[in-house]
Amino acid sequence: PGSHRPDPAAPPFDFSDESRSVQLSGAAGDILVFDVDLLHAGSLNASGARRRSLLISYFSESLYPSHLETLGLRNIRMDTSERFDPLDKG
Repeated sequence: PGSHRPDPAAPPFDFSDESRSVQLSGAAGDILVFDVDLLHAGSLNASGARRRSLLISYFSESLYPSHLETLGLRNIRMDTSERFDPLDKG
């Protein structure tokens, strides 16, 4: 809790400290929604199947080059090139 909104005066976040971690679980078909900045991880899917995920990001078009530069930091293996244009009526 709070990893996505750290107190500016707090010491640097210790990624190995799991003392405040909260374990969530769900049944097949459940959806878990996280803030993009919340530290989270997933365990092995008990069925052996791959987990599906949907990543939605919102940022100014002018920040897209910065987004591309930092893709490796997020370790996301999906196409992030599609963008929504609210003026596109097509």
